[in-house]
Amino acid sequence: MTADDDLERRLTDALAVRAGTVEPSDPNSLDHIEQRVAEEHMTMANRRRWLVGLGAAAAIVLIVGAVMLLRDEDKQSVNVVPAASDSTTTTSTSTTTSTTTKTSSVPAAAVPHIWPFDSSTTFTTPEDAAHSFAVDYLGMKNARLGQTVAGAPAAPATGPRVANVEVFPNARGTARTTVSTAETSDGWVVTGANADNIVVETPKPHDPVTQLITVSGQGTAFEAQLGVELRPVGSTTVLATGTAMAGANGEMGPFTTTIGPPSTDQPVVLIVFEGDASGEQTYTYATVVLLGA
Repeated sequence: MTADDDLERRLTDALAVRAGTVEPSDPNSLDHIEQRVAEEHMTMANRRRWLVGLGAAAAIVLIVGAVMLLRDEDKQSVNVVPAASDSTTTTSTSTTTSTTTKTSSVPAAAVPHIWPFDSSTTFTTPEDAAHSFAVDYLGMKNARLGQTVAGAPAAPATGPRVANVEVFPNARGTARTTVSTAETSDGWVVTGANADNIVVETPKPHDPVTQLITVSGQGTAFEAQLGVELRPVGSTTVLATGTAMAGANGEMGPFTTTIGPPSTDQPVVLIVFEGDASGEQTYTYATVVLLGA
């Protein structure tokens, strides 16, 4: 054995003896180092779990806050229901508006009217009812419609909606007859008409039918002559005719006349009109009054 080998052996023995004397609690020992590494790893894992939990809690808080904010905004939205007739229901919010229109619940039989005669004929708009009335009832076959003006509900306030429709004698005519219509559950019906050039002051709508009806008012007509007719309700048959002298050349003047129906037992329709001088149709304009209904 050489001197170097002997020196190496003695160093190895010394290191072995030194290693045997190292306690596990020595902070420099391998076991202690491994224990500290494990503890640090556990601590980091616990921190990560805590951070993840904290993040989840923050997310939940944000979601709950958003939900509460939306609920508050919903509570602050205002529902606006404008005053409207029985036949229209309108609802709106601060961002959207929807409108629904329903047919009147008032039956045609409950609304005294002149046209149509029965439920076999129905009109979905006031314009349709007014045009048919002018053409088919009054014989104004060249009638042209003008504007439609909606009116307030008929009395009482829960009554049907009403609308006034302008009617002119032809494509060029300017003499206006305004046809009054009302909405019922059976469609739109015509309740009367008023010509600008014929203002009937007596009788009033729905006045009783008498043996001799005095018809008076203000008007103008070609050669100052107005025509007067009585018809039974539900028919175009003429019961009685007459004439009245009024103003001429567009100047309104008073008129008065009398007319007698064959019977006072049924309602009648009074028509005061200017005849069509061209002969193309019956009337140029007319005021129509329902009596006794």
